[in-house]
Amino acid sequence: MIEALIEYAPVQTGLTWITPVYQAVMKAPQAATQLQVKRLIAYCGVVANAAVLAPDLEVMDQVVDWMSELKQLIPEDPIVAYNCRVVEALYDEQLTPNSETKAQLVAVVKAVKYIDPPHYYTEFSQYMIAQGWLTVEDFACAKS
Repeated sequence: MIEALIEYAPVQTGLTWITPVYQAVMKAPQAATQLQVKRLIAYCGVVANAAVLAPDLEVMDQVVDWMSELKQLIPEDPIVAYNCRVVEALYDEQLTPNSETKAQLVAVVKAVKYIDPPHYYTEFSQYMIAQGWLTVEDFACAKS
């Protein structure tokens, strides 16, 4: 429910809501459970998505930094690493749109094939296309 609230709130509001949670975890990272860290990373991902849609690259920059710090608390978790990499690649493409950052974003999206069920790749790539961040041609031209 929290993720849904964050998703539909203005991006600054979402950031405001997750800031105390982030601060509490980083104040005593050794006391944070893996579940708390994973949830916070998920919240950050929702805020990052909203920031790209806004667009608000300042918030996106903040959230990318937070996610980078948080993933260090559970570096062995491949799903966390992947989710953080998606946000980083999307941020890079928004900040410096060029063929290299676009290719990296496509590669990250395509990597979901190895993590989640096959239908998720289709849904995820279609979402990226629907937002205008990537095109069908980007995926057709990308190396598999």
